[in-house]
Amino acid sequence: MSIDKEKRIELGDYIKILLVKYHVRQTEIAGICNISRQYVNQICSGKNPMSAEQYKRIFKYFHKIGVSNSELKILTQLHISSKLNMEMIPEIQNPVAKMIADKLDAMNDESLLALLRKQEELIREQEK
Repeated sequence: MSIDKEKRIELGDYIKILLVKYHVRQTEIAGICNISRQYVNQICSGKNPMSAEQYKRIFKYFHKIGVSNSELKILTQLHISSKLNMEMIPEIQNPVAKMIADKLDAMNDESLLALLRKQEELIREQEK
């Protein structure tokens, strides 16, 4: 199994945990993200990646319904990890992963949302 798929599965598993814990149905997430329930299921099973826009909408929804800051930080860490294949560069993997985890742990909600906005800006620039 590829590293990318493993990271997507880990993210999907965590989303499933949050869905169960907070009594959210996949159909609710599908509506929020403007995608089918089947696609949400594929994200949760690691078959398809989650876009930055889908992540932003899910993050905001989870925040709105009271998902804890620590759980939102884990969600953010897993999302970033699913986008960055740090294991491709083993000599820097551990320091980079630790630095990212430490920075995310120190962030408050406003900082996390600012990070999401910056991520979206960078994605838009890359698409040009």
